[in-house]
Amino acid sequence: MPVSSAREEQFVTSLADGFTSALNKSAGRCRFCNQDGFEVLLSVFGEGFTEAQVRAATPEQLARLVEQVRSYLELESATPESVQAAFQAGLWQAG
Repeated sequence: MPVSSAREEQFVTSLADGFTSALNKSAGRCRFCNQDGFEVLLSVFGEGFTEAQVRAATPEQLARLVEQVRSYLELESATPESVQAAFQAGLWQAG
């Protein structure tokens, strides 16, 4: 399912950008692009995910987010706290 509106598309783009930027800071260098962040978010929240779904993330989804950052992005040093901080940075940037 495609993103439903221009506002949702802007939210998803900003979320991925903020999330990825924060992960790069925690990694100590620029390793990931926005598409990488989007792919991780997509793997957790599903095709066509919305702002409402992301803002209502469950503890299980947040745990899956950590797993995906470690496996998909191969960032083994990722901790639940660093991924949660990156996720919050993405939400903050997205508004």
